[in-house]
Amino acid sequence: IGFGVISKRVEDIPLLAESDTDANGRPDASKVALGTYEDKTTYLSYGADIGSLGEFVLLRNMSLGVSLKTFNKQGRGENDLLDGASAQGYDLDIGWRSHVNQDLSFGFNLKNAFAYTGSGAAGALTWQTGVKEGILGVYTFGTALKMYDDQLIVALDVDVFERTLRPSLGHAGVEWAVGKNLFLRA
Repeated sequence: IGFGVISKRVEDIPLLAESDTDANGRPDASKVALGTYEDKTTYLSYGADIGSLGEFVLLRNMSLGVSLKTFNKQGRGENDLLDGASAQGYDLDIGWRSHVNQDLSFGFNLKNAFAYTGSGAAGALTWQTGVKEGILGVYTFGTALKMYDDQLIVALDVDVFERTLRPSLGHAGVEWAVGKNLFLRA
């Protein structure tokens, strides 16, 4: 069982209303207000080894995990320029990993498993204005290979985005054990 919080905050964002321009349509610097944006995601996670479900190589030595996530986004600004700029929502991640042997593993992760259907709260951010925005699902497929007596790990994965024309995004990385408790990653 695990619990985590990811939080980010940006302060002193210059804000300008559409009406705060001069006769030529340029921003009037004397009317600039400042704003703040915060984005927080909270996780409650659980994972377990579930063993083998058959003789097929990917059904052996498996692990499953789930994470329930809550999202909280908040914008604040002077002069009410960010009214309605807050949203809450929740979603679920599901992960699977199989160790083909002690050196090779394959995995799959479905980020944001609740598909937003236009009603309900799951899989969507609900803004203070009442507008609901679907949370994009991401399918991640990956593999990792341990080499040189577990001194080097090479990992590859690809993200496939649902309901969008965004291209898939691939990642590659290596981890080298420099010492007993020191690792370099790239």
